[in-house]
Amino acid sequence: MESMAVSRTYLVVLLSGLVFVLQLGVVNAGGSVNDSNTLITDILTGYNTMTRPTSIQSDPVNVSVMLNMKSIQDFDEVFGRFSILGSLVTKWNDPSLVWTPGQYGGIETLVLPFTSIWYPALILSSASSTSNTITQSWNKVIISYTGDVKFTVSNLIESKCDVNVKNYPFDLQFCQICFVGSGYSEDQLNITSEKSKVSMNNLKPNVLWQVTDSEIIRELSDNGEVELFFGIRLQRKSSGVVTVVLLPILMLGMLNVFVFLLVPESGERIGYCITTLLAIAVYMTIVADMLPQSADPVPVICFKLMVDMIISTMIVLTTILNLKVFNKREDEPVPKWLISLYFFCKCTKCKKKNQRRNSINVLPFKHVSSNGTDSNGMSAREVKLKEELDQTEPNWQEISRFIDWVSFYGYNMASLISFAVFVLATSMAE
Repeated sequence: MESMAVSRTYLVVLLSGLVFVLQLGVVNAGGSVNDSNTLITDILTGYNTMTRPTSIQSDPVNVSVMLNMKSIQDFDEVFGRFSILGSLVTKWNDPSLVWTPGQYGGIETLVLPFTSIWYPALILSSASSTSNTITQSWNKVIISYTGDVKFTVSNLIESKCDVNVKNYPFDLQFCQICFVGSGYSEDQLNITSEKSKVSMNNLKPNVLWQVTDSEIIRELSDNGEVELFFGIRLQRKSSGVVTVVLLPILMLGMLNVFVFLLVPESGERIGYCITTLLAIAVYMTIVADMLPQSADPVPVICFKLMVDMIISTMIVLTTILNLKVFNKREDEPVPKWLISLYFFCKCTKCKKKNQRRNSINVLPFKHVSSNGTDSNGMSAREVKLKEELDQTEPNWQEISRFIDWVSFYGYNMASLISFAVFVLATSMAE
């Protein structure tokens, strides 16, 4: 029994020692503060931040760049400014920053201020403000024991953007964010992109714009520097503009022609026309504030508003002239050409009504045959209408009502056609 107790005691001691040794090994694998201090001192001693990290200085430094887009902060079409919240990830290899983890307590990565080592200074050449860099003083680099360096900068990126609002509010925009390796030619700094598109894995939706596509283009500048263009295609969410601008414009255009349904005796026609004309002018001002000051090409909606303004102006002139016609003296004769036009339109209108009837009730008229037509081939109703028109000439009030009828349908059709042409020209354009 005593030997068994002694054996158990030895076994417990052995297991305890093994656990202690394993724990010590785990702690050593993480490295201590002294190991980190020693590692930093060793790799930075004699390190020159102005020397490109290549063993052979004639070889270029291969730098990989990637843009991660997180959200659209602002897109100002008036001033041509496009800003996003994103992060620029830059990777390269520095042979001077290689170490053996076993010599420093198993430390495999270091996090240091980016100014402690050489780094590719990427300049935002398409900046919309005086600030052409997105790095901050607190930015860090992550260094691996193999010499691989990862530099991630998250910031607000503001870039210029050439705005094309020809098809506003159904327009598509293409904005480019350009970074250039300033100070180095392609033989010294070879900048490439990891992917062919901008990373949008964490992109948050925007209330006004939708990102449809992206691309990355690599070019050389005139002085041999490498430029990376991160292109982003945007599509405007037009539902708000359609509700606030387009539908009111359509309703104003249709409401404007209802002035011809007001009786001339009311005395409200001129005030009604002027009010509608001013409302269209107000919407022209609203749309102008939403567009760039030097829009090239001119937006189609500007032509649409100009057409509406012309139609509204013609309605005002027609109303004024028609009121003058309505108030002419009865003893003043109506011109023959106006009487002929009046009879022509009235006969055409009656003929269309007769064509829509399934049958014609033939009444006994003179010179009418048994089949309902006279010797000239005219129906009984046409003969009756001709006899009435031959006996009665219209007065100025009837001519005025005739002008109201023609103007109502004519201007209404013109407003609908202009709106349909505008929608087709903007929504179907590429």
